[in-house]
Amino acid sequence: MCGVFAVGFFDEVNSNKYKNFLSAANKSLLDLNHRGPDNADLISVSNNFLMGHTRLSINGLVPEYNQPYPNNLDSSSCGKIIFNGEIFNFKELEKGAKCDTSVVFNYLEKSEFSDNKIMSTLSNFNGMWAFIYYKNNKILVSRDRFGEKPLFYYQDKSFIVFSSETFALKSFLKKCIKNYSKKNIYEFPSASYAILDLTKYESKIEAIKYYSNEINDFDMQAKDFKKIFSSAVSRRLISDVPLAFTLSGGLDSSLVVAQAAQFIDPKKLSAYCAVPSKGFSEEYWAEKAATEIGCNLNIVTYTPSDYIKAFKFIQNKLPKDIRSPSSV
Repeated sequence: MCGVFAVGFFDEVNSNKYKNFLSAANKSLLDLNHRGPDNADLISVSNNFLMGHTRLSINGLVPEYNQPYPNNLDSSSCGKIIFNGEIFNFKELEKGAKCDTSVVFNYLEKSEFSDNKIMSTLSNFNGMWAFIYYKNNKILVSRDRFGEKPLFYYQDKSFIVFSSETFALKSFLKKCIKNYSKKNIYEFPSASYAILDLTKYESKIEAIKYYSNEINDFDMQAKDFKKIFSSAVSRRLISDVPLAFTLSGGLDSSLVVAQAAQFIDPKKLSAYCAVPSKGFSEEYWAEKAATEIGCNLNIVTYTPSDYIKAFKFIQNKLPKDIRSPSSV
């Protein structure tokens, strides 16, 4: 989980106003720090675009892959990207790659804002993402097929701002606009991309769908489920940091951990189960599953006050209404 934040200007901005926007953007980036504590940076890519990113490092742990990426090249010679997510097949897309961010960037550089090339590129990505790519006053925005990674934006006639969370977005707007309407805060649609030209204002983002989740042959998909599921779990085990799993003893989590044990020594698998200090607990079922799989199980006990504290923290962080206690 990382955090992205960006501001693009359609009109020229005087130096005082720009400084105000820059200061507000830095504060909003701090609001996203819990999403990526490993690195944070905000840069002025040009006189009409700001890009910020907070990083949670999973692959490519060296500073070279900190974002906005690339961080060692002038934006006049190439584009820049801020990316939240993970491309599970990045090593298949580019042999020798050490980080999925560089792979996404290289593919977008080659796309040259061509709709056909963008469609092909996004179709090749197997993963979850929300990214903003900038080059020569143009922005390419995209979100993964099922909207796993959040992305929100606000737009008026003078600027547009993107954020991983509405809390950081609202914090920015309060500092930069006297009166703004929450009705102008939108969620960027899943399975879509959009191209924006900062040299001209358009009243509405024209998002283009690149994927439809319609299942044409359900029987065939069901027949191939084991193969597809195995491949999905395997790809998600690619990491330069230690892996961990949540395990409740239910069907979903037990299947995932059991499948992971087909690729990794179960004794090296660490699973976690959070249980309340009083009341109903899934500990019995989690331990039963862990024993059957042969993995290590760590029980985390929380009190009612722990739960309330966590709830208060995340209620402004989640992109949508909290629909399940497990979100806490």
